[in-house]
Amino acid sequence: MCKIRYLLIYSYKNKLKTPLQELKDASQMIADNELDFHVSYENKDEMGTLCKEFEMMRSDLSDNNRKMWRMIDDEKALRNAIAHDIRSPLSILRGYQEMLLEFVSAESIKTEDVIDILQTGMYQIDRIEHFTENMRKMSHLEQRELQCSEIELSELAKKIEAEAAMLSKKESKLCKVERVQEQNIVKVDEELVMEVTDNLLENAVRYAQKSIALQIKKKDGFLIISVEDDGIGFVDTEEKVTEPFYHKNPQDDLKHFGLGMYISRIFCEKHGGNLKIYNARQGGAHVEALFKAE
Repeated sequence: MCKIRYLLIYSYKNKLKTPLQELKDASQMIADNELDFHVSYENKDEMGTLCKEFEMMRSDLSDNNRKMWRMIDDEKALRNAIAHDIRSPLSILRGYQEMLLEFVSAESIKTEDVIDILQTGMYQIDRIEHFTENMRKMSHLEQRELQCSEIELSELAKKIEAEAAMLSKKESKLCKVERVQEQNIVKVDEELVMEVTDNLLENAVRYAQKSIALQIKKKDGFLIISVEDDGIGFVDTEEKVTEPFYHKNPQDDLKHFGLGMYISRIFCEKHGGNLKIYNARQGGAHVEALFKAE
């Protein structure tokens, strides 16, 4: 009897005490909403398996927590954009309407001036329409489901290169393409990939001085599309650049507001990848879109 008791105590001290304490501490940290830790018990036994599964749960909770706070930050940025960017054209429209009411009633305004005011008012209406269209696009982002299918990487590259050539020619910019050599099959949502690529190319062409560089490859199970321009590069952080309605120039109209980068980030994450943004060593902006391709 004493021998059995001794074996139980020995087993507890050597096999159960450490992992149980690890799980107890981890549970308390999760209860305190502290997820920046790791369950490190790695013995290859039942308790080791349990601790490994607990660590996977903690990792999932941590990822979901980060995504939740990112969504909250995006919603705050969106509310601020609405408050600021709708108010501006509305204020201008109100000013012109008040001017018309004052001068038309006094019959002291020329027809040419009335036409000029009305044309300016139409421009402000266009701004609001662009804004509401962007809002509509944003409302459907999270609802979009992936439609993945297999496609030859070289075939996808041809479509992307054709789009890049058209956009760069339109703006009189040179487009350098690093062609895909290997024969690979990628399983991706082609429409989503093309939409992200279009966003990156349009942004690069817009800010490039003379040229953009495009690279398409498959590496470590990901389709990677890199776009680089020879402009001034990014003046803000990656987090700032991929916020909804980010724009570098305060004078930009709503047609050019930075929904492209925000949508690209959301789509890359939905496709199991991410969007990397940084400035190239030789200057200019460099953006990599990664899509899980297996």
